[in-house]
This record gives sequence, structure tokens and C-alpha cells, in this order.
Amino acid sequence: ATITMTTYPTTTLLLLTSTLLLLLPTTTPSPTGCMCTNPYSGGLQSFVGDPDRNCRTTGLCFVPCDSPCTDVQPAQGFGSSGKCSSAMACDLPGGKEEANFKQECTGSVCHQVNVITVHNTNIQNCVGSECKQVV
Repeated sequence: ATITMTTYPTTTLLLLTSTLLLLLPTTTPSPTGCMCTNPYSGGLQSFVGDPDRNCRTTGLCFVPCDSPCTDVQPAQGFGSSGKCSSAMACDLPGGKEEANFKQECTGSVCHQVNVITVHNTNIQNCVGSECKQVV
């Protein structure tokens, strides 16, 4: 039995290695624990920290300053001293109430199901008839 060994130039090996590295996923999964909080919960001004309200009006909500959210920044505005905020947390469960979805991540690949609630108002003029609406 004859074994043949092929040698490749160093540039070819570097090119192949670089190509393989480019093919690796470059996204990161959503951080576990990145969630809006209300530091004013239970107080007279709990509305100030309401995640749904803040996410809708400013696009930011309060998060712990040691939160794993990748965009944590010092919170701005009256009464925000020593508090931190995040935009990322608004798009995750616990942020906007309308953000009703289920997300399952394996590594850097996430599958997400969005749930949308539709409210429909139907007005009928039933004067002189027995119109009935069946739901």
C-alpha cells in the first residue's frame, strides 16, 4: 500500500481557514435575564417605571445596572440617578405588553412565534328586524 501525502502552500491553508471562520454564525443569542423592571413598583409613582409605558414612549425601560442586556446605559431624567435602562429589554418578554411572543434559542439560532390579538367592532342597524350575530 502506498500512501500519498499532498502538501498545500501556507496561503491556501490560510484562505481555507479564513473562509471557514466566515461561515461560522456571528450573531449572539438574546441574553438570559435581560428584562425590564420597575424600580418604583409598589410606590405612589409606580407609573414612572412602568415597562410598557416607558417602552412605548421612550423605547427604553429600567433594567438592573448589572443586567446582561448588551445595551445597558445610565438612565436619564428626573429620579433616574443610579438606575440603568435598555432598549433591548423592551423587545423581550416583560417589555411592551404587546410583545407577546415565544422565543426558543439554541446557540445563536432563535425561533420566534408572535401572537397578535385582534379586536373587531361590528355595528349593525337592526331596527325592524331580528338580526342576530353568531360568534
